[in-house]
Amino acid sequence: LARFDLADLAERRPAEIDSASAVRVALARAIAVDPAVLLLDLVLAGLADPPRRRLRALLEAIRRDGGPTVVERCDRPTEALAAADRVAVFAADRLIQIDTPDRVWSAPASLAVARLFSDVAVAPGRVIDRIDRRLRVATPWGPLLATPIDDVAGGAEVTVMLHPERLEVADPASPRDPDLQPIEAEFVARRLEGPTVRLDFRAGGLPLRLRRPDRGLRGLAFAGRATLLAHPDDLLVHAPRPGEDPRR
Repeated sequence: LARFDLADLAERRPAEIDSASAVRVALARAIAVDPAVLLLDLVLAGLADPPRRRLRALLEAIRRDGGPTVVERCDRPTEALAAADRVAVFAADRLIQIDTPDRVWSAPASLAVARLFSDVAVAPGRVIDRIDRRLRVATPWGPLLATPIDDVAGGAEVTVMLHPERLEVADPASPRDPDLQPIEAEFVARRLEGPTVRLDFRAGGLPLRLRRPDRGLRGLAFAGRATLLAHPDDLLVHAPRPGEDPRR
């Protein structure tokens, strides 16, 4: 009880404790039998953020301190990335990808996987040619070097995707990394999202979103056209999947 911060609730009946404490009781009972594997089915679903974070930290401490292997069905994709050593992604009852969190985020097996974790920017494309391990792709954003996730042939129709955190705004006063590729865009809107700021653009008739840490009042001014920069490693090429609409 002390380990799970429940000592002061020892004399209470189940109906007399709150939902977060009830989850702690269930975890304590499960851990008490020293299991080799702990199966959790949405155990934190419905909890408010403060108690949820405390329980997540407790689970992590138990697992790291010689505890059981934890197999958890999680209702928050980004939380799964933060908590797991390996992530399995399901869609329509099919296993799409199982990999390390870094690989699931940076090399998603499909557009559906990418969209589960991020509001990625997407553009249709056509493969022009291959340059070493990369592809040159014609897109509405211009011809770009990109990294293939799938095996696609020259001339193939493909989808190009990009995380909003991987875009940069070019600074005319600073030298540019030669590996970064320019995308000319029109500024649309800015929205503050707590510690980050979201900048919405349009490029080649398509929405293109950039997300970066907020820089305070000195970073408020933004208008007109801008040159955005993307690295070939962050532009990912997928072969279109049946029923997968890159526009949605």
